[in-house]
Amino acid sequence: MPPEKPERILRIKVVLERTGLTRSTLYRKIHQGTFPTQVRISARCAGWHESAVDGWLKNPMFYSVADVPAAEVVLAKPLRRARSPEPTYSNDEPMLPLGFGACRKRPCGDTQPRPR
Repeated sequence: MPPEKPERILRIKVVLERTGLTRSTLYRKIHQGTFPTQVRISARCAGWHESAVDGWLKNPMFYSVADVPAAEVVLAKPLRRARSPEPTYSNDEPMLPLGFGACRKRPCGDTQPRPR
């Protein structure tokens, strides 16, 4: 019996090259459940199990994550960008929205010209 190959993790460039899909199509198929989900490698790095991609390549038209045995499916959290923190302002006063063209003719908020 030949020894088993170790499971490889494929990066996105290799997956796109092997499948012939575009990046947007790949992620759309993941969202629809018709392509294997990615595995998080580190904080900013993800890949796909080679065996999962090979399984998809055997039957790409009718592949479904639901049809794969639960032991083979590795559920990963969807990759999302971190939310940017709330904007901070230099002073304690809240910033109020100004009407369109409020500062064109006179200084903001002033109703009468300043005395000289």
